[in-house]
Amino acid sequence: MPYAKFDKFNAATWQPRGFDWVDPKSDIEADIIAIDAGLKTRAEIAAERGKDLRDIFEQLSREKELADEYGLEFTSKEKSTKVKIEEIEEKIKEKIEEKTKKEEKKEENKEEEEK
Repeated sequence: MPYAKFDKFNAATWQPRGFDWVDPKSDIEADIIAIDAGLKTRAEIAAERGKDLRDIFEQLSREKELADEYGLEFTSKEKSTKVKIEEIEEKIKEKIEEKTKKEEKKEENKEEEEK
């Protein structure tokens, strides 16, 4: 065993096998709410599923590096939601500009008719 990993192996914790329940989606949503409320940590949730948070983060980091190496980008729900919101905001701005231009033209036409 490399000495660099001594602390990790010296601080062993018992971690039982994790089990999925009937509705994993609801469980995940409940876990997200618990994290946001400060009632649980990511480490606790990972342990409940029989995983180590450090291993998860290390794997995610390796996957991100590999994706970057190949020029791939994967979006999370948060990113895709942000993009959708930005697209909607842009469309709203365009509609407002169109409406403003139409109103200005109407006023110009009205002024010309009055002359």
